Amino acid sequence: MFIHNISGTEKTYIGQSIDDAAFWSIPNSKLVHYANDEILLSDIMSGDASISIDGVNDISEKVEMVNTLKGIYVEMSGKSAIQKAIPVVNYKPEESSFAKATHDFCNKTTWFTGSIRVTDEVATNSGDDLTYNLANDYLIDVVNGIVNRQDIMQEYAVEVKVNDVVVTNYSTNHKLGTITFDATTTDTVKVTYSYATTSEWVIEPDAGKLLIIEHSELQFSTDVKINTPVRFEIWIYNPFFGSTGHPLENYDGKIEYSSVQYNSIRDIINEANLGTGVIPQVGDLPTDIHVFPFNYITVKPMQSSYQAELRIRSVGDIELTGSYGTASFYLVSRDE
Repeated sequence: MFIHNISGTEKTYIGQSIDDAAFWSIPNSKLVHYANDEILLSDIMSGDASISIDGVNDISEKVEMVNTLKGIYVEMSGKSAIQKAIPVVNYKPEESSFAKATHDFCNKTTWFTGSIRVTDEVATNSGDDLTYNLANDYLIDVVNGIVNRQDIMQEYAVEVKVNDVVVTNYSTNHKLGTITFDATTTDTVKVTYSYATTSEWVIEPDAGKLLIIEHSELQFSTDVKINTPVRFEIWIYNPFFGSTGHPLENYDGKIEYSSVQYNSIRDIINEANLGTGVIPQVGDLPTDIHVFPFNYITVKPMQSSYQAELRIRSVGDIELTGSYGTASFYLVSRDE
């Protein structure tokens, strides 16, 4: 698939410069990124860029360009006479392909995977009738845009009740585990919340499925330091472990099948096999973000029959120093 620059001047998308009138072939490993690049999508709709399948002829309709870029299969029932609009579009994204992003290893309030849910804990008045303390700190934050796709993560949200009535006139310090009201109250305050317990993030195939990691990336802000090792581990279960006479006949869990540990940014750079790109600071990004393509774990698909899973964690469950540190995985799920 190609980007065709028709703007009349040089354009840059995700660090890639494209001369005016030039066609540039998008690497397959980068299609997901360009399909979600707001600058490119905006230029397509404004007529400054086009999408081409063969690098010679542009797709005729802007909507079709975007759909093709995003891998959406479109069935068009016909076009109306008014502005050649498409009145009915039934689209089917490829259901077996999807992306997953880890929590932010620099921010413990995003570590939802192993979090524990607490229901209706009676909070303790700090003494000023405004701030109430909870028994735990590092509450999972799904309101400030720091958890990926927080709209579908509301099962971890904080809920506050005063005299058993849900209220919204408060602010939450997720790191400290405190609730501060807009006005004083001495009534009974109950809080439902989830709090972080471990840095471990896990992904595994659904039952009967083979999970293939087609591409993976590490993303770090400029100020990140690997102050504690970060481990990527594949764990599996083998039914023979529990068989009579096997050295692990009494073992009923999973074992580590393979792993890699990063002790410094240098380790990551040395093993990033496609170089690095930089996403400039924009919007609510804290700094420029450095992207390291990383394909260590794409070597072996994960089979549900072996109960395989990928685990990522910081040693000691310690936050990395810095503003932002995540990993993203572009996946395909198939029948075993």
